[in-house]
Amino acid sequence: MNSFMKKYWQLFLVAGLFLLTVAVIGLCQRSQVETVGSYVAIDTQLSGESQYARYVKTRTNLSSQQELNNFPRAISDWYGQDYDTSEVKEILEADVLLLRSYSRPVFSQPIILLIIQSAELSSFHMPHLCYLAMGYLVDSVQDDHVVIKDQDWVEQTGEQEPDEIPTTLPARVRQELEFEPYQGRIPAKRFTACKQNEDGEVIERILVLYAVIKDVAITTDQIHLIRVSALIPLSGGYDATLATAKDFMGEVVPLMFEPVEEPQMAITSLAESGAGGYLVIVLAFTIPLAMIVYALCAAIMTRHRAHVTAPVTGEDDSQEKTD
Repeated sequence: MNSFMKKYWQLFLVAGLFLLTVAVIGLCQRSQVETVGSYVAIDTQLSGESQYARYVKTRTNLSSQQELNNFPRAISDWYGQDYDTSEVKEILEADVLLLRSYSRPVFSQPIILLIIQSAELSSFHMPHLCYLAMGYLVDSVQDDHVVIKDQDWVEQTGEQEPDEIPTTLPARVRQELEFEPYQGRIPAKRFTACKQNEDGEVIERILVLYAVIKDVAITTDQIHLIRVSALIPLSGGYDATLATAKDFMGEVVPLMFEPVEEPQMAITSLAESGAGGYLVIVLAFTIPLAMIVYALCAAIMTRHRAHVTAPVTGEDDSQEKTD
């Protein structure tokens, strides 16, 4: 046994670390129903996950330029026209990009829809940073939300509407209640940006509404961005344009996603399954940890024996030389 431990403790250590890594990755993986589409989170930040992240399932393959090109040009009474994005796509090093202008007779200003996908974070500067780089003055970025009126989403709307939430509650609590799962809404960010001439006069003012789409699977780094923008008056309010932009985004999202329940981590599903699930979790960690502890103990014992043996050998050699 001592010879075996001396020879193979490194192998046990590597195997134990490998099995522990596999256990952690496997148990932290979120389960997915075996149907068409994949789970993604609609959120407002690139890294991490905000408390308002909304889990949905894709209806369109956002990683396919062909499918994105076939995204409906007619949405309700909106009609779209594509822009040439070859240069922009190359500059941003984007894998997939769609830039389309939608207009309708009853709204004087067109709405610009941008959908971009990339596995490189360098392609994703938050929109307000992009506008700053283009010479715009950007107002503060604000949290907002978009109401989805599609029937599949409305059916999952909670019973408590925002108007029914007591006004006596703190603002933070009211906000969290408004974003309870499946109230037919998704989180978004918005801001306005303006461009001035040399005299400091505002010559252009634009409203931007956007959301970040992140894959749930930990095996991919793909990130998508959906941005809706429209020109607004050079001064004053823009409530009408904001309402129109939200309504348009509310039409776009159901064409790309469908609401689903938040996918659970495998460890959570196993824990909820009962004693058998707990046993699997315990074994998944106990076996590799036992191998790691065994290997470390073997390494310590081997080195200790070598340290103890070395002086004895040295003494014998010195005695032989004396004789």
